[in-house]
Amino acid sequence: MAAAWTMLEGWPNVFAELAGTRLATRTGRHGDGNKGATEAFLALADSPSVAAPVREVVARLRADLYRSDHGLDIKAAAVLSGLRIRELTGLRRGLFVKTIFAIHDDRPLPLICKADLERLGTLLRSTSSLGKAAIELGITYRGVEELVWAGRLEAIEEPALAFLERERRVGSVSVERLRSAVLARSTPTRPEGSVPLRRAMVGIPGLKPWAPVLEAIADGRLQAFVASAPVALADRISVRPDAVVRLCEHRAATPASVGIVSDMMSKKEALEALGLHPRHGACILSEWPVRTGSDRTVPVAAVETLASTAISPAEAAARFGGTSLAVARLLQRRCVPSIPGGLFDRGKAEETLRSCGVLRSGEAHAAGSRSSHQHYTPAAEETFIVTRIDRP
Repeated sequence: MAAAWTMLEGWPNVFAELAGTRLATRTGRHGDGNKGATEAFLALADSPSVAAPVREVVARLRADLYRSDHGLDIKAAAVLSGLRIRELTGLRRGLFVKTIFAIHDDRPLPLICKADLERLGTLLRSTSSLGKAAIELGITYRGVEELVWAGRLEAIEEPALAFLERERRVGSVSVERLRSAVLARSTPTRPEGSVPLRRAMVGIPGLKPWAPVLEAIADGRLQAFVASAPVALADRISVRPDAVVRLCEHRAATPASVGIVSDMMSKKEALEALGLHPRHGACILSEWPVRTGSDRTVPVAAVETLASTAISPAEAAARFGGTSLAVARLLQRRCVPSIPGGLFDRGKAEETLRSCGVLRSGEAHAAGSRSSHQHYTPAAEETFIVTRIDRP
């Protein structure tokens, strides 16, 4: 009785909404999704055993269903939205968009609410997936998650969008706001001896603190030069050589485990965290197969554990100077334990490199760039490492 009274109070809109909800979840091509109850009720308009006033009310309702102009059939909705029919069907059955009960050729026809489609289109145009934002900023997917966590990027919580892309989205305006803030802090000229930000990141162990670094630049706490080039934002940024030390200080600001930050990462991001080239490091991550390069199937905890116990020649070269090849050969000659894929025992490798002396901040990058032009011979290798790379 209570449900019937609610239906009568909101007549005819409540009935139409209920019929649409039941129809939205039907799995076959025909039927009203309500075990025939909706069609049986509408058939009362033609039943002589029903009182004339009731027949008139039901007839008016059925006439409205014949000429519903607030919805679109599945094909028209696909044209308007640019979505596939399968996606629209999923949105309808998942009740992410409103379904309007209509009648066509004396059969129930589910129409998708035009207003919901227009709202969904506006959201798609004004937002970016986390993956797209990562590409635009030139940082990792996790870096974008951390920027959302820090409040620098606006998280858009829309179930329909999450269903369509299986990925969270951020407001495009917030991405542009962050980009503008970084550009506004750019120094007029490139500082002498500066290095690309991406190269400086190589010297930071483990997960790269992209979010804290971009925040520091946007707030003016980290001096940077941003070049004009048609590439991602991070690839345009250069920092002074001594910024490597400051980047390491920012590393502590990276959230270790918060709800919005995923506990999985892609192989590409895992290789970046480990300082490895895909050609050399694929075997280390082989236990986590992927279908595409962007699949996030590698546990972050596993990468952090490995990074805490192993070091790559690239990271060692960025921190201690020289080239990756020269550092790798030195560690091999000193019998430092290695891991298949190009990693070395972190503790023993750092101890070996420190025993030779550590380059002053800034000299490491200069030495690394000069070393690539020198002719390599086995006899000269350790001399080069000790005299040029590892001098105090």
